[in-house]
Amino acid sequence: MNRFLAIICFIAFLLFAGQSGRAYDVTAAGPLPSDSGDDLYVFLPLMARPPIPRGIYGYLTLASYPFAGISLQLRFYDGSVWSTLATTTTDSDGMYSFLNVPSLQPGQRYYVRYLNPTYEQGYVRTWLTPLLTAYTAGTEVHLSDFDITAVPFYEPGCTCTLTLPYTFKWVPRATTPSDNYEFDVYDWTDGNPYFYSPPLGYVGSYTLSSLPPGFSYNTWYVIEIWIYSPDGGVGISNFQSIMFGSTSVPSALPGPVVMPWPVYEPKPIGDEVSWRALLRGQNALPPDQ
Repeated sequence: MNRFLAIICFIAFLLFAGQSGRAYDVTAAGPLPSDSGDDLYVFLPLMARPPIPRGIYGYLTLASYPFAGISLQLRFYDGSVWSTLATTTTDSDGMYSFLNVPSLQPGQRYYVRYLNPTYEQGYVRTWLTPLLTAYTAGTEVHLSDFDITAVPFYEPGCTCTLTLPYTFKWVPRATTPSDNYEFDVYDWTDGNPYFYSPPLGYVGSYTLSSLPPGFSYNTWYVIEIWIYSPDGGVGISNFQSIMFGSTSVPSALPGPVVMPWPVYEPKPIGDEVSWRALLRGQNALPPDQ
């Protein structure tokens, strides 16, 4: 009520005051005086629209352009297991927003996950925002902005048998020069053995000089690129299948080998990290399946 009276008084004051300083009684019968030679200015108060709540939010892009219609999951760790608490779709500005999210209790976590379940070309296989370790219901948190542009290999450009040393090459993402890349190769069936390079920076190649410990010749593995962003998020490229050949392999064995695609679908071994530590068993949190 007090706010309403204040607005009425403000309007009345402005209506009564002319440029000459004369006051006009707009409540009196009859027209306003017209012989003053002054213009009469009427000012109305500006009414601000309350901001639209955003909750846990951020922006998704493709090659730096807002990308609408992309499904995202809000993942929740309850202290024991991970689950999907909510899903949303990016709007025309590429914004994602999760509203009405409960407060986090000690030991609980949130993060936002993008998945490319059909391994569609042009996009990364997954993107994982940083972990949110504290959140109060009803507040706004700008969690992370990220880009899902792919990082494709071009050497090798096929499912191939390779002789070491070999230089793997990929296409860095032109619109995100802050990317920090990592080369990974592993057994797709169980993640063991698993080799990954140190963080390489914004580069487009990595030379593997010799067979990493635990790996074998003439066994199929998958390779992929991990993308670390400055805010702590991580993306993983679509994978490619390769085999390491040795000098003892008879030349009669085929070079490029193409196998049925389902053979090379990696078994999920987890997809979140502080992020590297989580995925590789170096953290108290279990990997998200």
